[in-house]
Amino acid sequence: MPQYRLFSWGANSHGQLGQGDIKEEELLVPREVDLSSTGLQPKNIVKIVGGAGHSLLLDNAGRVFSCGWNNKGQAGVTNASSHFQRMAVVPEGEEIVDIACGWDSSMALTKSGELFTWGSNSHGQLGLTHAAIGAKVNKLSKVEFAKPVQRISMGLRHSAVITKDARVFVCGAATKGQLGIDFRGGRYSGQFVEVSQIQSARYVACGQHHTVVVTSDNEIFAWGDNKYGQLGVDPAIRALSLTPVKINNYEGTMSIRGIFCGWTHSAVLTADNKVFCWGRNSYGQLGRGQSVQAVETWEATVPVTSTSIQQLAVGSEHNVALLDDKTVVSWGWNEHGNCGNGSVENVFVPTKIVSLELKSVLIGTGAGHSFAVALTSS
Repeated sequence: MPQYRLFSWGANSHGQLGQGDIKEEELLVPREVDLSSTGLQPKNIVKIVGGAGHSLLLDNAGRVFSCGWNNKGQAGVTNASSHFQRMAVVPEGEEIVDIACGWDSSMALTKSGELFTWGSNSHGQLGLTHAAIGAKVNKLSKVEFAKPVQRISMGLRHSAVITKDARVFVCGAATKGQLGIDFRGGRYSGQFVEVSQIQSARYVACGQHHTVVVTSDNEIFAWGDNKYGQLGVDPAIRALSLTPVKINNYEGTMSIRGIFCGWTHSAVLTADNKVFCWGRNSYGQLGRGQSVQAVETWEATVPVTSTSIQQLAVGSEHNVALLDDKTVVSWGWNEHGNCGNGSVENVFVPTKIVSLELKSVLIGTGAGHSFAVALTSS
């Protein structure tokens, strides 16, 4: 019988690895997570995400489990724990199908398109008109939309969603133009507002201070901070953009099947299982090799790997990828062991996590930590 196991590694200062009472503030190599007290089977996990110090797991029954930092209510439980525990359920009849994390906030999407948010509302990133700016929300709270929601993302202090009619709505911090709307000096929006220039949106991803959208026509639009070229345009020409700009840096011929943002870099995953990255490369997060470690680029480049990529997960400044052969590779920032290779030195090309010897089926990341669900046979 096949057996599935959950592994975690990287930063653990707030118990975000779900490793229980271990004292290490970081794990440099993957270690198995004990889920025996949760009733959660690793084989049923469908998504893993994390913020600065908390993590969320979603299973195929629509249940959400959390662990780690909860000072702002971001773990959605009464008492913080370094063990995963099941969160309070959404209203009866609702099934959660997607989850996302900001720095210290969280959101969940139901099958019917209802959006729930919780955690820090320091910059209005929860989009709750009834919650004061700076408040913390300890339980799932519904955000009202005229149309059902189909895609969700959270950045450092801002959020973005796509509704079923392919419109983009944003809320939260606006200091770097990350909302794609010129607020004339306004610092935030405490409610979701539409980015009206975007039509037929299909995917959205939020970085530290930027946002990227892919349309149904495979066009890419970006806005916000562009200090490192993370918008896909030359930062010498446009240091930031308060409104969406169409970018032409991606020259792939295949359809895009995912968009991802780190704090200061961006990536797309194509239908032919290639990844194109652009933006900051100070820690090797573009996977281009150590000889170009300090060269940021707004041109989309392919990380150095000869094997096609099935899944991609992006942390604040590191990346984890699941390859065709079910091995896991990582690259980028590695200060806390978030690349899982036993070191704290940055990784400049996609490198196999040797200690994760089992075939993997799912990966996930937080800001400085990582996860994998691996398969073995008894």
